[in-house]
Amino acid sequence: EFLALNKFLQKVQGVFSTLERGRGFLSLEDVYEALIKLGFSLDSPAFYTVCESFDKSKKGMVRLDEFISICIFVQSARNLYSSFDTTKQGKVTLDFNQFV
Repeated sequence: EFLALNKFLQKVQGVFSTLERGRGFLSLEDVYEALIKLGFSLDSPAFYTVCESFDKSKKGMVRLDEFISICIFVQSARNLYSSFDTTKQGKVTLDFNQFV
């Protein structure tokens, strides 16, 4: 599991490095592009909610540590969602106990 995590983090860092162009941060447009390159697809409301949660400065400039946090969160959310989406149709039904 450590090897998989290390590989994931290297990939995330590589995508960040490609898009930050020496600035040390990604714009929100860059973050969206980076997430797509990493295989994540979020609609606009979900994307902006996630970015708002992790952009500590609230200036739309996402640093590497914030970007890694975003990617780990989205990957974890995907994994959790997939465990409930047993039919792989992109829809789940949960009762409160399952949600908790």
